[in-house]
Amino acid sequence: MKMEYKIYRQDLKIEGDTAVEKIEAEEVPDGYVLEVTHMMLADIDKAGQDLELGYVSQTDVDNVLHIDQASGKKEIHLTGRAWIMAGEKPYGRVTTAVDDDDIYFSCHGKLWPVE
Repeated sequence: MKMEYKIYRQDLKIEGDTAVEKIEAEEVPDGYVLEVTHMMLADIDKAGQDLELGYVSQTDVDNVLHIDQASGKKEIHLTGRAWIMAGEKPYGRVTTAVDDDDIYFSCHGKLWPVE
């Protein structure tokens, strides 16, 4: 039996207007689990931001997968893989944004059917 997966690809951009900016990707559809192969967040206007990657659970709880507060950094990447279940949403958050920052979030992966 061969398992077929679908491609999940979210590439989002916002312009900051508050100190905390959270970008949520599309929810993982019912009947699938998302194997995250790439997740990235960048605030390209200012280095040294507090950057965070994670997912929102089915009960609206933010679960952090990676956080970085290093000075001089403008972006972070998830190392390794994560599995996000149906009804959950990947997110990226900048907790020290300023007005007019260009903020990018991307999450790519494979949607595997769950029986």
